[in-house]
Amino acid sequence: MSIKPPVKSRPYIDATISVLRDFGISVERSDDSIYVGGSQEFRAVGEEFIIPGDYSLAAYYITLSVLVGVDLRITNLHRDKAIESEYASLSIPGRLVWRLRSLRTP
Repeated sequence: MSIKPPVKSRPYIDATISVLRDFGISVERSDDSIYVGGSQEFRAVGEEFIIPGDYSLAAYYITLSVLVGVDLRITNLHRDKAIESEYASLSIPGRLVWRLRSLRTP
């Protein structure tokens, strides 16, 4: 497969390639092309495969919990599997709290 520049979704492409490799699929990648050979079969590489949580969706719920003032526990967020831009979204609730506090300060 050839990818026409500019590639805006490279982290998602990289994540897809990583999952394919996790399941034993051989993938070759260069800057503007991806090659997945035929006649390959998905196979379990280990006993367990953890699907990482969605950081951008978690940021939404964290922000909501900040706005309504409830405690919230989110599990299954694995930093080593996160796409950087999604991980960065977790800083939004903290900035929101700071902004709300500064608006309340006379």
